[in-house]
Amino acid sequence: MKLPAIAIYLLIAAVVTAWGALKPSYDWDVLGYMAAALSWEQTDKKQIHDNVYAFAQMAMPEETYRELTTQGSYRQDMYANHAHFAQQIPFYSIRPLYVACLYLLHKLGINLAQAAAVISALSYFLMAVILLLWITKYIDGVCGVGLPLLLILSPPMLMTARLTTPDALSAAMLVTAIYVLAEKRSLIGFGLLMLLSIFVRTDNIIYALILFSYLVLFGKHRLALSLPGFTLFVAAAVLSYLTINLAAGNYGWSTVFHHTLVQFINDPAEHSFTISLPAYLKALRSGLSLLVGGSMVIFLFFGLLAYYLSARKKILVQNIYPHLTLILGLSVLLRYALFPAILDRFFVAHYMLVAVALVITSAYSFATTNREFVPHLPPPQASLRVSVRALKPAGIS
Repeated sequence: MKLPAIAIYLLIAAVVTAWGALKPSYDWDVLGYMAAALSWEQTDKKQIHDNVYAFAQMAMPEETYRELTTQGSYRQDMYANHAHFAQQIPFYSIRPLYVACLYLLHKLGINLAQAAAVISALSYFLMAVILLLWITKYIDGVCGVGLPLLLILSPPMLMTARLTTPDALSAAMLVTAIYVLAEKRSLIGFGLLMLLSIFVRTDNIIYALILFSYLVLFGKHRLALSLPGFTLFVAAAVLSYLTINLAAGNYGWSTVFHHTLVQFINDPAEHSFTISLPAYLKALRSGLSLLVGGSMVIFLFFGLLAYYLSARKKILVQNIYPHLTLILGLSVLLRYALFPAILDRFFVAHYMLVAVALVITSAYSFATTNREFVPHLPPPQASLRVSVRALKPAGIS
């Protein structure tokens, strides 16, 4: 039963991947990333501007293209003014690995707008495979396939498959990094993936620094990061962050904050901005209002439940799972303090990791509670695989 279930799972994941690539959700940001990719080989501002909009018109539905060029004064100005459009590029060049992927697919003959959709769709499929491998290690039978299937069909994941921004690739790298850390026990592999994730989204440095700090302070056995290793990884992360921002000509936190959360800036190279306390507090309040319509609340519930189960049973003490939800929660709070926007696309990796932590801690908690049905229960530090059939009491078919 398991092999057919896996085949069905992979087929569904492949169908969603194809759907995401063929029916993407375009927003204006994709134009900025397209411009950043073209700037790798073109220097003429007007040529970059004209090529970006030409590629967009070829790839996008007519209604979508019209919305991105005429809806609102900012979009109208970007469409009409190539000099102002060029000043937006530093906002997007700070994602060099994502821009490099766009550029590579473009050189292979794929329209830049379509390339953005392909990257997100493939990132979705990668996460689907990782979630399947991860959960089936702990949950046997059809349920082991059904649980990750429900996750990859959840609204945040379906949205991820259709993105045309770096968020899907970033989420895939973060999920893979934690999988490598927790299941493969590879500190080097984890560290390298976290460093690479900074080149996809520079704000991933928040998660990298928190995780490196956790491993040097609380990591046990093969998850214990030495002080020299911690110093090396932190130095590499900070150096990567600074180099990316310097090379991209980043305008600085205040300008990015203002442009993202206060008001669009048509000509950021010509102005400098400071964020007043009232403006910052207003952005904080506005960000909290996004909690109502997003998925954050339900995954916060899952995270608290996972932590309660692991803390109550004192299980998995030599792995990261008991503290994973706390680590993710801290990273969300720090990111929110810097950029108070709670959009599901920023936290897809968090949602999936919290769900995985809940599945694993629930499986282990149930197994330890019902030890009579699992006579050879492994110790907490060992790998656990819960069979649904094995957990059934005698006499139940």
